[in-house]
Amino acid sequence: MKLATPMTGRRFVSIGVAATLAGCSPQTLRDMETRGEIPPAARVEGLGRRFYSLDDVEVIHQAREARKSGASLAKAA
Repeated sequence: MKLATPMTGRRFVSIGVAATLAGCSPQTLRDMETRGEIPPAARVEGLGRRFYSLDDVEVIHQAREARKSGASLAKAA
């Protein structure tokens, strides 16, 4: 599990913001993570909330586009 900390030097957004940027709902992100379509979200120790980097949001967007076109990430790779 990745930990979202200031030491990583990456900017993180909440699951709600990430979902909005990716054009889906927070539940869709949770479901995609459960199915292994996207990597596990970073979490702040003790909070349990999901946080995503802007790079993660791009991966989510690509995974959604692949699904819309009928391809899986395994086929696209």
